[in-house]
This record gives sequence, C-alpha cells and structure tokens, in this order.
Amino acid sequence: MIRFKTSSTAFYADLHLHSTASDGQLSPAAVARKLTRKGVMAASLTDHDTVHGFVPFQKKLRGIAIPGVELSVLHEEIDFHLLGYGFDPGDASLNEKLGYYRKVRHERMAKMVAKLQHLGLPIRREEVEAGLGTATAAGRPHIARVMVERGWVKSISEAFDTYLDYDKPAYVPKAKMSFDEGLDLIHAAKGIAVLAHPGKSSPNGLTPLLNHPRLDGIEVWHPDHNEEMSQQLLEIATNNGQIPTGGSDFHGSRPGAQASLGEFGLDIRRWMDFKETLKNRKTFIAAYV
Repeated sequence: MIRFKTSSTAFYADLHLHSTASDGQLSPAAVARKLTRKGVMAASLTDHDTVHGFVPFQKKLRGIAIPGVELSVLHEEIDFHLLGYGFDPGDASLNEKLGYYRKVRHERMAKMVAKLQHLGLPIRREEVEAGLGTATAAGRPHIARVMVERGWVKSISEAFDTYLDYDKPAYVPKAKMSFDEGLDLIHAAKGIAVLAHPGKSSPNGLTPLLNHPRLDGIEVWHPDHNEEMSQQLLEIATNNGQIPTGGSDFHGSRPGAQASLGEFGLDIRRWMDFKETLKNRKTFIAAYV
C-alpha cells in the first residue's frame, strides 16, 4: 500500500460514505480519489442496499477499502440503519436480497412521483430514472434533484422540507427488513454488523438494541452526534465488548449535510482496534486488512 502524509483535518479511516451507487453526489471512483487527496488511509463505501460501487471504489482508493453497505431496518416500529463491514461483496444471498430492496426502492420512487403529480408538479418517472444507473439504489434525493432542475424548488433541502420529508405530502414509507434479518444477512456473508448513527435515529428507542448480543459494533462518531452523545455510546460499546466505529456519512451535497468526508471517523489507534475486530471475527477480508 502506498503511504503518504495524512491531512491534519482528516481521520485515518472514514467508515461511512455514499456515492452515486445510491444517493450520493459523486461516483465511487470520485469518492475514492477525494479520500486519497485528503489523506484518508482506510475507508468503507456504505451505499444503501447495494455493493455495486465497491470494485471501482477499491480500484481508485490508495489505501484499504473495506466492503460496506447500509441497510434500512425496522424493529418494533422503530426505523434505524444497520451498517455491514468486511463481508464478501460477491455473496449470492446478500446480492439477491439487496436486489430485492433496490426493486422496492424503485417502486417507492414511482409512488412518490405519482403523489407529486397529484400535487400539481408535472414530474415524470422517466426524468428521475434518467439519473439512475442500472444498479443504483433509488432514493428521495434523486427526485429532489429533478425538482431543483425543473425550478419547482430552489434546493434539495427545500424539496425535502416541502414535499419529501417524513411528514410531508409526497412521502412514502420505505420497505425495511427486520433487525434479525439484517444481522443474519451480514453475518452469513462473513461480515460484522454495526448500528448506524443511533443518536440520529432514536437513541432512547434503540437502547435495547445497543445491548443486543449479536450486534458487533456501534457507530460512535458521526456528524449528528455531539461530544456527550459520542462519549455515552463509546461507554456502551466498551461495556458490551462491541467495536466503536465512525464516519462522515458523506453524500456530497445533501439535505442536512454537516461534514465533509474524512472529518469524522477513526484515528490510527481506533482503526487498529477495528482492524483487529475484522480479523478476530473471521470476516471475509480478515486476511488482507
């Protein structure tokens, strides 16, 4: 691996990133090049419901690329996200299940387009699909970008605030797998499962899941966690023998974006702990990290 001086503003590892393979603004290769320029030495592309960006991301990253994915999960009426790391990105069962949820995402997108049409906006499904690749996991930002291009709203944030957010008129709930299903999927593909940004999701409602014996880690450092929240989550992870992780949740330009890539993540000591976990849990990539 080629090494170079790490930027003083960047962490050693950023383990939460998105690309155009889901709802990010930059291609997987462009995200990798940006990380390299910033001096981030290890990273995981955690697109929603797809691993199709991993190969181009890995090819362009001058560092260690960790296979990653972000799953939408539902447990007792609580929505949250689960991150998978270190699994086999070619696992057939994993890809079959992810393919199903990408299909459901496209169906959801069509329903939101229909709602917008009913509200008087002449948006067409084809316009949104034009911005998607064949393996892209469709999301609300894809609709929002068309709305900005057509001049119906001034920004993606306005599209969400007025039409697409959870309590807005064009919102359609997203199909989600159960917590156990998500854990099974990641573990069966020889990966580890990490609870994503619990402070952003619902910290009180997720308390029982933070202590779940099959959960491998907790995302401690995230732009939506303040210092107090991160410290609380770190204590829980430490007490439970779980690995603390972190990342910028980089999307490029997105609603509510608070951080650039590399500005949240793991320092070298925490990275070494994470690396050791990948080895000890006998993940798919244990031999090369």
